[in-house]
Amino acid sequence: MARNKIQEITVATRNPSGTPGDMGSCEVGFFTVDGDLLTLVEGDGMPVRRANGERVTARLQAGDSAHRIASRLILGARWRGSDAASDFNRPLHYRPTGWV
Repeated sequence: MARNKIQEITVATRNPSGTPGDMGSCEVGFFTVDGDLLTLVEGDGMPVRRANGERVTARLQAGDSAHRIASRLILGARWRGSDAASDFNRPLHYRPTGWV
């Protein structure tokens, strides 16, 4: 069976702040496309899996950009980190400002 070409993508995860020396940050990811199925993979071609063992995939629709869909999956995996419940309502901890 022929192996799909592993494609590399770089995704910006944080824009530069404007502070000298702050270049922002990015994350490099890899994916393959087999027909209309996009699969996130490691650099060696092994599929990336969610906490429950499922592969991280997406079905491409007509007109979809594989790079755009892969970047969304990479950002989603980065922010989600796992299949745990959303942390949207998590407590926010601010450093002391000196105001009372």
